[in-house]
Amino acid sequence: MGACFRENGSVPLIEEKERESTKDSIGAVVFGSDQGLVGQFNDVVADLAVKTLSALSDKPVVWAVGERVHSRLSDAGIPMSGLFTVPNAVNSITPLVGQILLEYEKHHGKNEVLYLFYNSLTSGSVYIPVSQRLLPLDEEWRRKLAELSWPTKSLPEVMGSGTEPYGR
Repeated sequence: MGACFRENGSVPLIEEKERESTKDSIGAVVFGSDQGLVGQFNDVVADLAVKTLSALSDKPVVWAVGERVHSRLSDAGIPMSGLFTVPNAVNSITPLVGQILLEYEKHHGKNEVLYLFYNSLTSGSVYIPVSQRLLPLDEEWRRKLAELSWPTKSLPEVMGSGTEPYGR
């Protein structure tokens, strides 16, 4: 990707005036768990999604992965657009991603921003909720990727910690 961005130059992915119109075109996928005995796993990721989405948009388009997180988001007043089943095996993940992308393509507008909300393993069995903007690609992230001189920098240096859009 870095080579492609270097070759094609740095054309903004979204014009600044168009960025301002994205307030009502926010999409989100919130990943939860439908397993019992996981404590506040679904609660903390749902709380982060509610807080973040409330600040970003009045009418977000939100899909949940898992019935438990879906019900927590609904109870919090988030209008839900869909529910996906939590994959029960590794080979079920790819079809789930395909389903999510198809739903996103059906509903997204020209300038829609897509956020992911999930729990990230920090150590042992400790998780923290994470929000990450996935689409559209961020111009600063794209610039950093284009500036990489391979192999002196690694992709994690560009991607960042995952706690903010592209680690900023």
